[in-house]
Amino acid sequence: MKSASLTIPLMIVVLSLTTEQLRATVDFADGNTYDIDYEINDDIRLDYQSPGTGTTVNLLDGGYTFWVNTYEDSILNMSGGLIGSSLSSWGRSRVEVSGGVVGSYLSACDDSQINLAGGTVTNTVYATHNSAVTLGPGVTVARADVSGKGGVKLEGGTITEDVYVCDEGNFELSSGKVNNIDPRDKSHIRVAGGAVEDSLWAFGESDIKITGGDLFCVDARENVRVSFSGGTIGFNGLRGSDETHIDMFGGSAGYFTTGGTASADIFDGHTEALYCSDESSINLYGGTIEENMISTLNSLLTIYGSDFFVDGSAFGYGELESIKRGQYYYEPIRHITGTLSNGTLLDCDFQIGFNGHIVLVPDPDFNDDGQINFKDFSFLASQWPKTDCNETNGWCQECDFDESGAVDSADLMLFSSNWLWKPDGI
Repeated sequence: MKSASLTIPLMIVVLSLTTEQLRATVDFADGNTYDIDYEINDDIRLDYQSPGTGTTVNLLDGGYTFWVNTYEDSILNMSGGLIGSSLSSWGRSRVEVSGGVVGSYLSACDDSQINLAGGTVTNTVYATHNSAVTLGPGVTVARADVSGKGGVKLEGGTITEDVYVCDEGNFELSSGKVNNIDPRDKSHIRVAGGAVEDSLWAFGESDIKITGGDLFCVDARENVRVSFSGGTIGFNGLRGSDETHIDMFGGSAGYFTTGGTASADIFDGHTEALYCSDESSINLYGGTIEENMISTLNSLLTIYGSDFFVDGSAFGYGELESIKRGQYYYEPIRHITGTLSNGTLLDCDFQIGFNGHIVLVPDPDFNDDGQINFKDFSFLASQWPKTDCNETNGWCQECDFDESGAVDSADLMLFSSNWLWKPDGI
């Protein structure tokens, strides 16, 4: 292994004038390996305009340089020392950080990779242009800024402030903690563990997938797609608006709220309450509602299931009517029970406000495979067009959805409204 020095055969020194001082740029670009455990009061570059060279620099305890840029196929291993300003990677270069301090920001560009298993980045981590940054246990950075299909993975450690993601950037949280996540512009967020201590605010056609972890609040707006199947969202809950769509397959959310033409399908999971308003819609197929459901301001809450009772009286199917036709908080609190499509029990209060709608709909998934397809249609056809449906025969084995006494065109209309429905991913 060669030790770095300032001899001309090993490196090229380029002078660059700054407003503060005359600072040189030192190039390592010959394919050798250098250990730096001393001070270089200049900038260093690895394999600048030297593709295929594969130079390696090890920054060790006692080492110092002002600025580091890695290019092409170079490798930087940082186990100690100090970079006074910033570290930037380009091309296909690879950076491994296990200790030391980066005094300002860390930036990954092009197809480069940066792995942080230790150390501290005082300011911001940037990832752009297909680059990848991984933050492991024990790592502390101030912020992360992800764009241009770049990616940041938090697999431990802490981002003390915010993560900003845009332009199809990617951020994944599997462990560790972050204060706030702010995705927009078709970005992608994956949360499988760890903690978001403040909020996840999503905008602009972003794609959000939550399978675990603890989040204080999730607020999705402007055509965002959210899939929630595990983890916990705190008291402020899960909110969608402005044509956002939410699929809930599991997990727990304090409150579940839709507004502004948002839509949601709830298949399972737990929430304290449902609040549906402002021309939004919620389809409820399963899950547990702990307290109450509210529909108001031209919204539609559709509940799929059977054996519905309202205030202790059998109801059947159809629309529940508002009593006072005013603001929902002036409505008397009523109670509904029943069995939802996935077999869980519905047992909660509800209120219907101004132009709100709650509609109880039978479940057409006869074979309980989670899909509405030709198998279910075949079963419906086997009961067509019976006219002797009643409680004794289970309303023609539940094919007489509206319990009119016959399996007829009204039942076919209800069935076809759910034709070819299936959860995402099937």
